[in-house]
Amino acid sequence: MSSLGLTLRILRQTKRKRWNFANVLQRRKFHHQNILRKYMPYHKENLLSYHMKRNYSASSAAHDEGKQFLIASEKYFKKAANLIKLDPSIVQALSRCRTVIALTYPFKDDNGEIHTIEAYRAQHSHHKLPTKGGVRIDSNVNLDEVTALAMLMTWKCACLDVPFGGAKGGITVNPRKLSERELERIVRAYTAELMAFKVIGPGVDVPAPDMGSGPREMGWMRDTYQLLNRSDVDLNGVITGKPREVGGIDGRVEATGLGVYYGIKECLDRVADFSDDITVGLDQNKTCVIQGFGNVGYHRCIIHERRSWST
Repeated sequence: MSSLGLTLRILRQTKRKRWNFANVLQRRKFHHQNILRKYMPYHKENLLSYHMKRNYSASSAAHDEGKQFLIASEKYFKKAANLIKLDPSIVQALSRCRTVIALTYPFKDDNGEIHTIEAYRAQHSHHKLPTKGGVRIDSNVNLDEVTALAMLMTWKCACLDVPFGGAKGGITVNPRKLSERELERIVRAYTAELMAFKVIGPGVDVPAPDMGSGPREMGWMRDTYQLLNRSDVDLNGVITGKPREVGGIDGRVEATGLGVYYGIKECLDRVADFSDDITVGLDQNKTCVIQGFGNVGYHRCIIHERRSWST
């Protein structure tokens, strides 16, 4: 119904019900407000609920899962340290991250609205430099989770004698609810903030892909670092996992999935040392269950398919 038709209909009703003209205007106002609420999510009364749906950033309070993860990581480290009779002073030093930075910075979305982004970078140990670890982009990222993951990176590097200290980063946003332009602005701003505090660099701390990030995001970070630090001749070393066109290497995308494969293979080759219920080696009679279908799970499945194993 047109606005004119609606007005005439209400005026006819006012004659029957003896409403005054103020009632007519109020009826029209309510009608237009309903139209706005239904078809225009940016109406001023719907802005708050709309931005809550976008979920740019979660609360800064630590999630229970992240806190429990950190507690478990510290518990297992101390248990292992006790078994090898590590000096208590070293245990105390390695139970905490050497450097932790928590960032909050403004961000303007595609609709011109301003939001506050929360992000983190933790460097667990500087016994060997640079530190190394991924950048996780997820709405559940929090400081406790990032701290625990940085600690685990130190242990993983040490077990394989890789000369890096452990680190991890994270941005608390849901990338699935962002446009590509919005995500790019957030990632570039995150890189610039880290550079402002001299947190990352080829000889300091080298980020990498993680959950919610990949070659595209690493390319943005590498490009931002180059724009702000053109004199660094080693700038390509500031990021791993970037596209090959900007200095990346072949094999990086499937590397983690291949690592899972080789880890299982080595374990099953020596399974007789700790179990009598499983046959030695990988063969077609074994069934593998893979949880998750991200970058790691996908390439792990590809390897299984090539060898005709049950997955």
